Amino acid sequence: MARQFNPFPDPKKGKGRMVLKRPASAKTPAWKKVAYVRGVLTVPPRGVRREQTHWKRTMTQLLSRSDTQIVKTLIEDKLLPDWSGKKGILSKSRPRCFWHFFFVYPWHRRLEEIRRKFVEKKEKHIVFGKSKTWIDVEGDEVTFDRHDISQDPVLGHEVKGDKCVLWEQWCGLVRRGKPETLIMTRLKPGLTVHRAPGPGPISKHDWTPLGKKHLAGKNIIFHTDSARAYKLKLRDVLHDSVVHKKKRVKKSLKRLHFKIRAAQYEYWYRGSDMWKCTGDLVQDHMSGIVAQP
Repeated sequence: MARQFNPFPDPKKGKGRMVLKRPASAKTPAWKKVAYVRGVLTVPPRGVRREQTHWKRTMTQLLSRSDTQIVKTLIEDKLLPDWSGKKGILSKSRPRCFWHFFFVYPWHRRLEEIRRKFVEKKEKHIVFGKSKTWIDVEGDEVTFDRHDISQDPVLGHEVKGDKCVLWEQWCGLVRRGKPETLIMTRLKPGLTVHRAPGPGPISKHDWTPLGKKHLAGKNIIFHTDSARAYKLKLRDVLHDSVVHKKKRVKKSLKRLHFKIRAAQYEYWYRGSDMWKCTGDLVQDHMSGIVAQP
């Protein structure tokens, strides 16, 4: 009996492809009964998801405009301030014009800086559990970096024996389904040895003031990992433990706080038009630099 030849994968051209792919082109009687309709369908489209939305401006639009038109567009989108009729209130230690602030220095660092200021100002007004209904809040700690402070002239006196590694650890709280409510707080973990894999879970000393400030008495269902500190008994707070995947350690130091706050800003407005959000951000920043005459 001859063995049947069955090439794998299927050939891309020739008679072999025509034979092997022929069943895929066969249409069922039910499919053939559906009449072809051109134009608007009876089934409405699903729409565009938030992460698929486009920004207000495109690179093609900007490149096709003259310098004057670009300046007018940026003023319209609040990315450039309109200086007409305004008076500066700057001090000597602060940059004296928008262009100096954004373009003399690396622009991404300046953007991180104004994002940090905006986040720290807005974060003070975030409140969990305003209504009488119970809400879900998630909490977790994350480690970004570590530093050897044995030779540090400022922190060197805190070294105890071989424990000389200081960790950059933060705690985050967010209401489920509302990324704009993310709150980030820097923790103060103890020093560890060089071979330590991390600073360990959040301590009761760090969590107690945070829990009492943000959660106590607000009808919260609190979802965290199994750290003991989170099991602190708080009024009108129910605790639920979950399991998280292993966290990665990010490395950077000098502008680490700016990067954390900038990432928090992007998490607040994920799915939004970042072009418009940046315009509102710049306008909020410039409101403290210029004033009406």
